[in-house]
Amino acid sequence: MRGSILLISAGIGSPAECELAVDKMLGFLGKRFRIEVLERSEGRSGYARSVLLSSPDDLSEFEGAVQWQCPSPLRPGHKRKNWFIKAALCRMDEPEFCGFDEKLVEFSTCRASGPGGQHVNKTESAVRAVYPPLGLCVECADERSQLANKKRAVERLRAKAALMEKERRAAETQDLWRQKGQVERGGRGLVFKGVGFER
Repeated sequence: MRGSILLISAGIGSPAECELAVDKMLGFLGKRFRIEVLERSEGRSGYARSVLLSSPDDLSEFEGAVQWQCPSPLRPGHKRKNWFIKAALCRMDEPEFCGFDEKLVEFSTCRASGPGGQHVNKTESAVRAVYPPLGLCVECADERSQLANKKRAVERLRAKAALMEKERRAAETQDLWRQKGQVERGGRGLVFKGVGFER
């Protein structure tokens, strides 16, 4: 397993508590895994309605319905105590998406920021990769080598393209609405409890 792309979504029209749960799950994963936020869609509450993240780690255990059991921290006295979100996985080592043409990827470079000493300031190792056919864009500065960053950027673009294709196919069978618009409630899945979002 080389890594994963995970979409965490509160669904369309969900209450602010579900959007807060998306942020809490992002924080939970960030403390335990190496993650990078690729896209973040803000909700009406100021919390994230959905987050698309990548990780070199296997996040498959977090796929599916996620239940957060907690009295509303936003509306004291509210009767509801169960909030639901969903996580959808697209592994980066899945078979290559047949509609993705690596030759169409456009690269630009820039100087990396953050720790790394003088090397960071002298070389333009960070890479911004754009895939015009789908309007996708990622940035990668994980490696000191520009070539290595280009390779990782292409992998992420391919994974995002594959995820878009999965969503397109799901939409054709109306599964996309169940996945993004009407988050599954009840049934088996991950359960987190309390304001601290603990398992």
